[in-house]
Amino acid sequence: MVKIITVAQQKGGATKTTTSMNLAGAFIELGYLVRVADMNNEQRSAAKWANRGDEFQNIVVSISDRQPRKDIADMSNVDFIIIDTPPELMTPALKAALLSDLIIIPCPPSPLDLEAAEETVDLAETTGKSFKLLASNVRTCTSIGKKFPETLGRLGE
Repeated sequence: MVKIITVAQQKGGATKTTTSMNLAGAFIELGYLVRVADMNNEQRSAAKWANRGDEFQNIVVSISDRQPRKDIADMSNVDFIIIDTPPELMTPALKAALLSDLIIIPCPPSPLDLEAAEETVDLAETTGKSFKLLASNVRTCTSIGKKFPETLGRLGE
């Protein structure tokens, strides 16, 4: 049975695509069949990433934010589908969340990213889906970096 993971965060630059592609790479190394569903119709970040090397060219599929359920159903021959969402919490992210088994919320250590992550946590809780917060771009030698795991932990409670 296909497991669907959505990578979502309201703010751009929060490492959604990087997280999606690295997660796909890790699953591939473990021997799983994976597709990355690029739902960012404006930027197609995952598709651009895939064009940089041969390893990912066959796993990224652009999907419609209008009918993602249909596009996802066409990928039933894989173990994992990772949905890379646009930087917003509008209809596409909501649809992706509803289709998911798990939502990963990447969050760099900045006040704006934390605020956006909090709203994404609310989306996950509203849909009743499991979620995990992922600290990204953390520099542990800074004061905010040292406190960030605790701050993020409080957000996910």
